[in-house]
Amino acid sequence: MKKFILFAAFLCFALQPNLINAQSDTGTAKGISNSLSIDIENVSRKDAEKVWKNLIKQFDGKTKKGKNNEWYTEKVSAPRIGPEGTVKMFMTINEKDKVARTTFLVSKDGEFVNYSDSPDEAEEVEKIFQDYVYELKKKSFENESEKEEDNLKDLNKDLEKLEKNNKKYHEEIEKCKKKIAEMENKIAKNEDDQVTKKEEVAAQKTTVEKVLEKLSSHRR
Repeated sequence: MKKFILFAAFLCFALQPNLINAQSDTGTAKGISNSLSIDIENVSRKDAEKVWKNLIKQFDGKTKKGKNNEWYTEKVSAPRIGPEGTVKMFMTINEKDKVARTTFLVSKDGEFVNYSDSPDEAEEVEKIFQDYVYELKKKSFENESEKEEDNLKDLNKDLEKLEKNNKKYHEEIEKCKKKIAEMENKIAKNEDDQVTKKEEVAAQKTTVEKVLEKLSSHRR
């Protein structure tokens, strides 16, 4: 089936620069069909599945998960695409390296909707996909925000630890300064005491010498 590039007007939000919206031949469990696919960073497969399950509720269909992470919804209520009971939706969601890859396609009366055969219906399919991508991107921003906030908390913890250590080091310096001052005073007193003690030693030597003289001169 001929490939068509869908140049979509993706809601004038900050989403636009990162969106990839291409219609390409894609093999699925139901056969080969035109599909819409996009890769979204910072979104897990579980996140993408949760977003899809919430979005698909508005179409009042019966959603099940098949093989290869493919979700399919039957009895979809989407009158702009086709009468009730004729429309089915397929969403394949995978993940690699924290990047969610989603592939979306819709069938009507057993035929996959595409711009070549049914442009109006294909445009409606694209709008549904745009809504999904918008919510995925919102989740991506939320996840990224949480991640960066966690990084900020970690950095603040590191900073608090550094500040605490810095305070501790200054306190240790002040203790050391006080101790040094005490030691300097003790050294000064010690030196004064040495002078006094030397004088006492000298005086005592004189006393000893005098006593020894007395002893040596003491004879019968």
